[in-house]
Amino acid sequence: MTSGTANVGEALQMFLQGGSRVLLMIAMALFLAYMIFFLATSRCTQGKKAVPCTSSGTGPTEVPWAVRSGNLNGLAEVPLDYIDSNDVYLIYSDLFYDLVGSDAPAVKQAAVRLEDVGPESDPKDLRRVADYLASENVPFQVAVIPIQIGQNKDGSDWYGLSLTDRPEVVDALTYMQGKGGTLIQHGTTHQMGTMDNPYSGRSGEDYEFHRFGCTSTDTAPYAFEERTNDSYITPVGRAAQDDVDEWGDRLDAGRSVMEDAGLGEPTIFETPHYGGSVNSCVAMAQEYNARYEQGGYYASILTGQPSEAGKSYSQQFPYTVHDIYGGAVYPENLGNITEGEQNNHAIRDPKFLISRAKANLTARESTASFFFHPYLDLNYLKQTVHGIKELGYEFAPVTELK
Repeated sequence: MTSGTANVGEALQMFLQGGSRVLLMIAMALFLAYMIFFLATSRCTQGKKAVPCTSSGTGPTEVPWAVRSGNLNGLAEVPLDYIDSNDVYLIYSDLFYDLVGSDAPAVKQAAVRLEDVGPESDPKDLRRVADYLASENVPFQVAVIPIQIGQNKDGSDWYGLSLTDRPEVVDALTYMQGKGGTLIQHGTTHQMGTMDNPYSGRSGEDYEFHRFGCTSTDTAPYAFEERTNDSYITPVGRAAQDDVDEWGDRLDAGRSVMEDAGLGEPTIFETPHYGGSVNSCVAMAQEYNARYEQGGYYASILTGQPSEAGKSYSQQFPYTVHDIYGGAVYPENLGNITEGEQNNHAIRDPKFLISRAKANLTARESTASFFFHPYLDLNYLKQTVHGIKELGYEFAPVTELK
């Protein structure tokens, strides 16, 4: 992307040559202004070769992407519509500072979260990861599942464990706190009843605050199927009891377990798999100071109508925000290390996470935030931490992220 200025006549000619109705409308709205400021220009390429930006195959290879005249600003697309596969939303995230008149100084902050730590976690893994991060002077967060639900190995019956049933895990969590770890609550059971939602019903694998299923397609009309590694994970609908107060009771149950175990009261929450209904997210905002995650938002929020399955968007943030549910959201925006493909998610290695951290430098208050499962090879974590530090980021407690 490039930037520059042009007079109105030149701008109109460029808009018309580009053949973009949206940009033409913006140009007409700005016609009475003496100057249009090009905040960013989009280059059209095929591979590494510049190509015309029109379907006719003629015209300019560059067109305005963001323009400003006086207090009026315009973009050539909706930058939040497909942020999982396109980083142009980061440009908008930085332009937003000028839109609101912010003079916030540039910072580079990083955060790391240790994921899915519950009653059946290996205390040795927890201490090993905590020792490494402390040796690097890296404060960290620990996502704690208070109650473990699962089936016996032969599948004959279900069982439940809480942290208070595993004092060796509690001791390891206390050790992590002493090494600079902040405990956050990661759901209450990280699953929903005895149903596959959509995986196995086991804590750490399933969604807890919204119903999900497996489909062979990623867009409507959905074709539901038995789960395979190639299935898409698709929202199905709200839980049978989707009430703010009832969700509050469920949240309290998990928080009480952590307090009874002597780990203190968690003030930050993470929604399992980032999948929650509107009402559950409202309950989280009422119960905790902040969520630490990517957000899920529904088309029905502003109308006050019940959320509809399939009409939701996942949004990640390059910095801390306050969202429509009424609470703060600390960003997780790099993803996590994975060793295999699953449900149409490609393998994510340290190089991938580091490349996303580099892209996040586009925003002046840059944040590189990721999560890691403690049972994985520690070298993955070492490579990621070192790569993020080499980009100039400084690790901080998640509560200090700008």
